[in-house]
Amino acid sequence: PFPMEWVKYYDSKGVVVQVAFEPNGGLHEVVDGPYIREWARQANKSGAMILLRWASEMNGSWVAWYGNPPLYIQKWRLIYNIMKEEAPNVAMVWAPNDIPNNPQSPANYIHSYYPGDEYVDWVGIDFYAVYYYENGTPERTDHREKLRVVYDTYASRKPIIICEWAATHYTTRVNPPEWTIDYAIAQ
Repeated sequence: PFPMEWVKYYDSKGVVVQVAFEPNGGLHEVVDGPYIREWARQANKSGAMILLRWASEMNGSWVAWYGNPPLYIQKWRLIYNIMKEEAPNVAMVWAPNDIPNNPQSPANYIHSYYPGDEYVDWVGIDFYAVYYYENGTPERTDHREKLRVVYDTYASRKPIIICEWAATHYTTRVNPPEWTIDYAIAQ
């Protein structure tokens, strides 16, 4: 259901709310019906400005909506049209993950999932700064490069938002005697 209390609380503080909405049953279950229509009506009733990040990270095999760019685009446009009809206060945020991004593989290629400028209000990106991989090898990539994959393509025509970002630290330590916090300092 629409998270009305949560949205109203943050709206009362003057905050624009970002809501992640995921079709965890897969894209075939996404239909124009009472569930999504009521969700949209409740979003409108909230009166809040909402950034809706629907079915993000679609280019990653870890999500149920991965692997079929044409179907993804069809379902995205359906949700976009419902939101515009029922909840004009909702801005749709299209947000792939920065990896994998392989032009030779449409299922992994970010741009093969783009629904078109007329169906996207904001372009986002989810990415993580991984300082050390499980084998202990440090990542040396400039993390701004992870943003570049969407910024260079879409920033001239859409507002850009970093939707998810985190610093992670993997280690080869197994069963440490106590929890510790390691700080990684970018050079």
